[in-house]
Amino acid sequence: MPIDITANVAAIDGDHLDRATFGDVLLQRELLAMFRKQVGEARWSLPASRGAERVQVAHALKGAARGLGAFALAQCAADIERSPEDDTLLERFTELADEVDGFIAAREG
Repeated sequence: MPIDITANVAAIDGDHLDRATFGDVLLQRELLAMFRKQVGEARWSLPASRGAERVQVAHALKGAARGLGAFALAQCAADIERSPEDDTLLERFTELADEVDGFIAAREG
């Protein structure tokens, strides 16, 4: 398993999110809501899938996470993509998904 260099980093990099959305708060809310749904769907689809299907889910999640600044979750998805049969990575994914969910919930206020 790769070394976790993203420990103790915010679930979503707010500066990156601001740059990616040109500071548009409404756009941020919309994108974060869509991402939250995608992460929620991945919570059940990753454990339920195997092989190529798991790789596909992880790949899509990785791209979305990178785009919004959820770099720890993106790294975890990349790890799942490389090692789709390693179920221990799903535990890390669940922890990071919880952090992302909490971050988004806090922004919704």
